[in-house]
Amino acid sequence: MSPETPHPTPHTPHPTPYTLHPTPYTPHPTPHTPHPSQKPTAPIAPIQQHHQPELPLIFSALPRW
Repeated sequence: MSPETPHPTPHTPHPTPYTLHPTPYTPHPTPHTPHPSQKPTAPIAPIQQHHQPELPLIFSALPRW
């Protein structure tokens, strides 16, 4: 009856290695962010210049109301 007590003890460390599994999943989505940032960076530069003169036009219509 005494050897049955140490049996349930080694069962606790089992659920511990399960937490490490979801940890390596976070770094996966990280390298995906720089991918879309490099592509839209070029088309956004020339579009910002065109949007600058249109911004004040929209603001002028707001106070006119």
